[in-house]
Amino acid sequence: MNIEQVRFYSEGARLAGTLYLPDTASEEAKCAGIVLCHGFTGIKETILPHYAQAFAAAGFAALTFDYRGFGESDGQRGRLLWQEQAADARNAVTFLSTRPEVDSARLGLWGTSYGGALAPYAFALDDRVKACVGQLGFSDGYAAAAGRIPPEEIEVFRGMIEEDRRQRVLHNNPGYADAMVLASDPEMTEFFEEESKRLPQLAGRQIMLQFLEAHLEFSPISVIEKKGSRPLLLIAAEFDVVCPMENYKELYDKAPEPKKWMVFEKTRHFEFYKAEQAIRSATAATDFFKEHIGE
Repeated sequence: MNIEQVRFYSEGARLAGTLYLPDTASEEAKCAGIVLCHGFTGIKETILPHYAQAFAAAGFAALTFDYRGFGESDGQRGRLLWQEQAADARNAVTFLSTRPEVDSARLGLWGTSYGGALAPYAFALDDRVKACVGQLGFSDGYAAAAGRIPPEEIEVFRGMIEEDRRQRVLHNNPGYADAMVLASDPEMTEFFEEESKRLPQLAGRQIMLQFLEAHLEFSPISVIEKKGSRPLLLIAAEFDVVCPMENYKELYDKAPEPKKWMVFEKTRHFEFYKAEQAIRSATAATDFFKEHIGE
């Protein structure tokens, strides 16, 4: 396979990406293309290369990228707003469609964790994308938070949101917090501590408190019916406490056919990225894309 570092623009911000191309791809022998969306505060060097390489080995062009404000992309550091990330994903689709090696009529979206909610959201609104795979996502930001955070903590978050909103409006002074403190999940903290040994840029990341306000308003389930008859695969982990399976299942239930639901039994969120489950989930996604946008 051939790996190329690329740049493209999303609403004025210059985004960094990595394009994985199968050896057989050319302007004369175009291949289908897949855009990969990573999760909460992730960068293109975490988790995604395994899946992108699997897709490229199966004959797909695979594009990973950093959302604006993260990794090598331009933009205000730590500005994590789903509305902007959804636009970045759709602009990544546009970029991939311009590549001479890619068949713009056969495009797919894939996402994991926060990207497992973002990819279906963008997919539902963008009929250029013919198939979507999401894993470990959620159906609605507020419902997901209410399902795993005690009511008194949600009220604390609401107070933080209101004060941050005032500071932004009156003084143009957005608040920031440690990403892992906001995530409040030991499993996630452990995962990123290990990853930061390999990728030091992941350590000590700060994100805007405005993320909390935006997250509670993020509702993929509110748009999923717009996907129409385009195929969707959602994959969940039975013991996921970061993005509980039951909440993700609601997104699947609301989606029109054709659709497919898979559950990895006795598996937690970050166990998905370990060897056996990572191979299994990449294989499931590859098979799905082969069926629906392969030759």
